[in-house]
Amino acid sequence: MHAGRGLLLRSRKGLDEAEASFFASLQSLIRTRARPVPKNFSRICAVDASYRSDRVAAVATETVDGRVVAHGVYTGRFTFPYVPGLFYLHEGPFVTAAVNRLKVRPQLVCFDAHGAAHPRYAGLATICGIVLGIPSIGIASPC
Repeated sequence: MHAGRGLLLRSRKGLDEAEASFFASLQSLIRTRARPVPKNFSRICAVDASYRSDRVAAVATETVDGRVVAHGVYTGRFTFPYVPGLFYLHEGPFVTAAVNRLKVRPQLVCFDAHGAAHPRYAGLATICGIVLGIPSIGIASPC
């Protein structure tokens, strides 16, 4: 099965071929809407999720000038399967919900995920940054 720019999705885990192709194409289109990282910023947020079975907890920690000032937490249940290359559909709703629970919007969000380093140049960090309307970066090791 091919999707978006001819990239092979290794596993669709219950997705129809049309769904996987549509989501991958959407991902490729979204990459052009990413916001640039600001040159000067003091409010930074780091966000990640942890799971056990179908349960997930996402935590966003905001710092201002290096001091932790707030946490946003969201817990829920996965309903969308993990599909390699479409991770944003699996974890994105939870990490964005955690960031949205912060009292003050950060100027930059750091995700434990790929952003522009994704094979389609729009991984979880890029897509969630666009959804949040906040510049973002992905900080992840290569697969």
